[in-house]
Amino acid sequence: MYDDLIEGQVMAFDLNTRLLVLKNNSETCSRLNNVFIINLQHCKDINVKKEVNGAESQEPQSINLQRLQNRVRNQVETKKRLVSALKANVGEDAQNLYMSLSKMLTAEQVSWSGPDIVVFNDVLIKPPYRVENVEATTSGRQRELDYVKKLVMNRHKQLNNNSSGTSSSSEINSSTKN
Repeated sequence: MYDDLIEGQVMAFDLNTRLLVLKNNSETCSRLNNVFIINLQHCKDINVKKEVNGAESQEPQSINLQRLQNRVRNQVETKKRLVSALKANVGEDAQNLYMSLSKMLTAEQVSWSGPDIVVFNDVLIKPPYRVENVEATTSGRQRELDYVKKLVMNRHKQLNNNSSGTSSSSEINSSTKN
């Protein structure tokens, strides 16, 4: 995030690591909060809008470390899939199909071979990444071939439905250099 602005309540601060934890209300669900861990070495500016005295502060809730570790692991896997899609040097449609497939299947089941998406090591999706471009590399893999064709068909149906409807986008703001 570059030149973004984050506003929130300070939940924690660690002077040794120069990390600041902020909490703000989620834009998508009123029951949830967004939590940001900010490395202050990458911040341009910090403004305190309101100081809270000790009487108003409350004891922080305990953090479910297992849930947090799962979220970190999932985000790392997502970023690895994104990097893999970007390294393939293909168009946005191919990258989106790859990301969609890698979310439904495991990372070991979806990979790149040049511009082709390889699924289950035996099914290729070749450009332009339509159902008719899905083929098996070995015989006897009809079940896998049919399954991948179904996934590709569903993905294209989903894209067609999304493009005909209205879509909304949300922006996240923070104040960082990197």
